[in-house]
Amino acid sequence: RTNDGAFELWDGSLESFANGELRYEVKDNIRGKDVFVIQCCDDPTEKSRSINDNITEVELALYTLRHNGRPGNLTAILPLFPYSRADRPDPEKRNTTSLKWFAQKLSYVGKNNIIMTDLHSPIGLNAFPDDHYHDNLSVFPIIVDYARNNYDNLKNLAIISPDVGGAVRARRVSKYLGSRAAIGDKQKASPGEIDDVFLMGRVRGLNALVVDDMYDSLGTSDSVARKLKEKGAASVRLYATHGIFTGKAMERMEKLYSDGIIDKIVVSDTVPNNLNYPFLEKISIAPMLAQAIFRINRNMSVSDMLKDPDVTLYRPLSFYNQP
Repeated sequence: RTNDGAFELWDGSLESFANGELRYEVKDNIRGKDVFVIQCCDDPTEKSRSINDNITEVELALYTLRHNGRPGNLTAILPLFPYSRADRPDPEKRNTTSLKWFAQKLSYVGKNNIIMTDLHSPIGLNAFPDDHYHDNLSVFPIIVDYARNNYDNLKNLAIISPDVGGAVRARRVSKYLGSRAAIGDKQKASPGEIDDVFLMGRVRGLNALVVDDMYDSLGTSDSVARKLKEKGAASVRLYATHGIFTGKAMERMEKLYSDGIIDKIVVSDTVPNNLNYPFLEKISIAPMLAQAIFRINRNMSVSDMLKDPDVTLYRPLSFYNQP
């Protein structure tokens, strides 16, 4: 931040050696300043780079900034926090808690603050070291605002959790809106592949808004959306914070729309994509991240912004494409 209170982009460069090794250089004086590093680790628009390439890049940048730049505070903003789905060990397998592994890796490169949005499960916050400050920004206010702006009668709206793990989120949103809630219980054949879905709650004649933290292969959402229509839902709309969209996701999206199962899929811009479908609506959470940066810099409460109705937390992605 400059003396007149404005924020500025600092200059840094990433050099790549012939064998793929990286070196980061800080070109500006950041000593004693508040520095924020934003990285979308999962970026499907960069076909030549994997999520692990982007993780290495941000770790190297944080390490260089901390040890060579000497900032006053260093904050990493990772909208979709990597490895968040592997947040607990499987008692029947010899596997690792990958989320804990990555959270501890970040602690090795320096004492950094971390901002993320909608971590896959609240239990994952236990993976972060005690000497790191982290803010898991909830999109709850965004879902509430989106529902109010897109549904005329909230009494005829049902907030749907596609699985038991998201039940608390769905009930919280529905209670706030005065709407109904329903929970899906999925029977998995394999990751991303669903055998069957049992729906707990009445949806007949109601508009269904399925709320999830991420859409990957869309296997669960496909099954839940079809079950909702089977049970008599008047309309079905899918909402997720993180739109990863891998594997058969695009094929499933198109089939759900062409079959008349869904009328829209809504995702935020935590994961960049170049997808262009008439039924795909993209919203930007840039205002929410900007508010978080502003408040951290001024030692203000971050959570309070999520309760303030006068704070803009999102905009249509098209807002930023205007001349």
